[in-house]
Amino acid sequence: MNVGIFVTTLKPTSPSQARLQAAIFGGLAKAGGGRYRFIVFSPDPAPMALDGGFIHQPVARYGKWEELGRRLGATIANMLWRTWRFIGASGGRTFDRLARLSRFEPKHYQQMRDLDVRLLWNMNQHELKVPVPFIRTIWEVNHRIHSMFPEYSYAGYGYDVLDGGMADSLARASYVVTGTLEGKQQIVEMLGVHAAKVRVVPFPAPVLPGSSPESGSIPAGRYILYPSRFWPLKNHVVILEALKILRQDHAVDLPCVFTGADQGNLGYVLGYAERLGVRDLIDYRGEITDGELAALYAGAFTLVFASAVGPDNLPPLEAMALECPVVAADVPGAREQYGDAALYFGATDERALADRLMALTRDDAMRPQLIAHGKARVAGLSAEKYASGIMSILDEFSLVARAWERCDSAIV
Repeated sequence: MNVGIFVTTLKPTSPSQARLQAAIFGGLAKAGGGRYRFIVFSPDPAPMALDGGFIHQPVARYGKWEELGRRLGATIANMLWRTWRFIGASGGRTFDRLARLSRFEPKHYQQMRDLDVRLLWNMNQHELKVPVPFIRTIWEVNHRIHSMFPEYSYAGYGYDVLDGGMADSLARASYVVTGTLEGKQQIVEMLGVHAAKVRVVPFPAPVLPGSSPESGSIPAGRYILYPSRFWPLKNHVVILEALKILRQDHAVDLPCVFTGADQGNLGYVLGYAERLGVRDLIDYRGEITDGELAALYAGAFTLVFASAVGPDNLPPLEAMALECPVVAADVPGAREQYGDAALYFGATDERALADRLMALTRDDAMRPQLIAHGKARVAGLSAEKYASGIMSILDEFSLVARAWERCDSAIV
């Protein structure tokens, strides 16, 4: 059976997405067992070589003038079809042909038929609309929960872009894949999706270069780390407030390394640090390589993951794989994802964050304990296990799909 996989690009600009995508492809290649032929679709303009024997096909698009002509033809056919109905015709070859011609289809619809794609998995949160059964992956629906953040309420990349057609798409999806039970509950409650078709497949722990450290504990550095793009919802300011408390109330200066691209909020965050009197504690590294990030994890005193949204976040898993302790905001889904491998604080409670950091500095046994729990946690979150979860969905679908040859031949 031919299974399509849609990704927005084979070269994501987001490092976390790139690592996750590569891990999933690798897992599918190992777990496939030859049962399915995977065809990867993306808007990228040329076929690319992919590991695991996958085939990459650019999503077919009409040229500008060709699309204009086809849309014009569909409009004319629609007018003739309506006229045919108006004069009382309700059947016959001409009526049926005009009905078909009146519906404009994107070029990739025929591409899917020509390649005999039986099922398409939208591996990222974005959807490619297709004329065949499909699976949607939903990482989060925070635009409906935290709509006060400007990423959702104001910016061009906002609520309408994220939500447009989502409820209808999920109603039509054969399956919906998410990473946590919390995520499933949100999808069911907020988007009205039938619970039975929402499948929880926990995301794999990303693998960074050097994520298998040599035996023995990694020596702790004297800095905390937060790798994250500078969106308001990433909540950098709670770390700044906690650093101020540590300095004023405990005479402890704990430097903090920030990494990640500026999405418009960097200037505000650094200015906020200046106003609090902790700018000297902030080391902003910008966008860095995977190897540089791995080294920062390995040398950090702890990761502080302050993001105000969940339920699936990957950096804490990256940190655990590199034996870096984790202090995380207690957002819905966090405890399900990290269990006892993290310390938690309220996302807007800087005093609780400062208390967790002080506890780590004072209790010599706490840090090694978190490291051990983190290693155990990520051991069960391999790419192969994630791929096996997806394969079980494909196997289930294949048993149902025995009932027809292909979608365009089942209905006359």
